[in-house]
Amino acid sequence: LTSFTSLKDGASSNMIPMVIDEYKPSSIKNVINIHNHLRSAYDGHESQRGRPDQTVVKYKMESPVVLSGESSPNEAAIRERMILCIFTKFKDEEYTKQMNYLKNHEDDVHRFGRLLLNKAMNLSLDTVENYYQEAIKICGERFPARVKNNLACMYAGIALLQYAISEMEIDWEEITGLSPFDMLDIIMDTMQENLLDGRATNMSVIDETFEIMARMRLVDGEDYIVRTEEDGRTILYLRLKVVYDRFTQYKASHYISGEVLAKGEFERQLKRSSYYIGSNKNVWFPLLKDGFKCWMIDFDLLSERCDVSGFYDADRPKATQFGIPTEDD
Repeated sequence: LTSFTSLKDGASSNMIPMVIDEYKPSSIKNVINIHNHLRSAYDGHESQRGRPDQTVVKYKMESPVVLSGESSPNEAAIRERMILCIFTKFKDEEYTKQMNYLKNHEDDVHRFGRLLLNKAMNLSLDTVENYYQEAIKICGERFPARVKNNLACMYAGIALLQYAISEMEIDWEEITGLSPFDMLDIIMDTMQENLLDGRATNMSVIDETFEIMARMRLVDGEDYIVRTEEDGRTILYLRLKVVYDRFTQYKASHYISGEVLAKGEFERQLKRSSYYIGSNKNVWFPLLKDGFKCWMIDFDLLSERCDVSGFYDADRPKATQFGIPTEDD
């Protein structure tokens, strides 16, 4: 998939989806083109390409995108733009029976699709807006703006489906066992569990960096200190200057996907985070018998954003294990 083919396919339709199958980031050389297209398609960006005669062709990204594979993008900005559908590989007799029924009644499926399209084309914008706003109110402040928008659009589709079925004099709740609102509740729980990993928001690149650092073999008492101060706050004192280069090497050597910020940009974004306390604080490291410049992080707030329990791991290397003298030596 080149940048030009993604532009051409993305601007070819505003209804028929562009399907990208066998998504495997580790084996796709131009995976960055896919990620760039996903970001552009969500917001309907318009791209331009020049011709030899110096004219310009504009491509507006309006085609929906279906990304299929055993993996999904890890980047927070892309995950917030997604509706994640997870399918089980285990066979279920009831689901298999229903799928086979649909496959054997292809004409009925086509007729229903035509009915659904006709109903959608005849719906007023006010009706669609009402569907959308209903879902926005139900979601409340539970999700980030993009995720909430996705859920509201999905609910509008469910409401359209219910409307089309009711025109066929079929009771929606009788055949599904759920109301549209019940379905939205289930979808919201699923989105929070699988898309946001149980959190209210996606992790930022700063959160992801700290979570990876907690998994590295950083040395307690040499690379960092976690200490509870007199005011009750638990503070992480991190020697960022010596740790960050090792973090970038660790991420590359372990094939961990995701954004890697330059050290200066990481520091600028960290200063704007909610758990930043200070930087260039001279902290005494008793085991090293020396003081070092450290960044101060509110460990309690950081723990609410991501999993940094590795900093407290009992099996983590201690400075004494590396021949550094202690007070008792």
